[in-house]
Amino acid sequence: FTDVFAPVSKHTTLRVLLAFVAEEGMHLHQLDVKTAFLNGKLEEDIYMVQPPGYEKGGPQMVCHLQKALYGLRQAPRAWYITLRGKLEGVGFRASDADASLFVLEKSEHKVFLLVYVDDSLVASKSEQAVRDVKQLVGSLFDV
Repeated sequence: FTDVFAPVSKHTTLRVLLAFVAEEGMHLHQLDVKTAFLNGKLEEDIYMVQPPGYEKGGPQMVCHLQKALYGLRQAPRAWYITLRGKLEGVGFRASDADASLFVLEKSEHKVFLLVYVDDSLVASKSEQAVRDVKQLVGSLFDV
């Protein structure tokens, strides 16, 4: 493990998106993924001491983590990799300029999804497209 990364949008990207939303009269909604980091799958083998009150097999035993926990240095990166994979799997494309901005070409409307750790902004000229994306993200994660 050498990479530390948190899915945080650039301030410039946020300002440009908000200006674009205002200028174009787009619809803007907010999403919050509950316990987002717990969705991240770890690529490394990580072991931890059993938490108090949970001691299976005796105090010398440890837990082998399969998913990220809050507080792990790998957790934000693991969450982002999971999020990006699922979003790309349903047609979103990550921006080259900001890895936290995802774009979906949906019929005649574009939908923008800007991620800040576990919070997201969804914007489009079509309110139905925004609702559809919120429902889609809700089917992938607990929002």
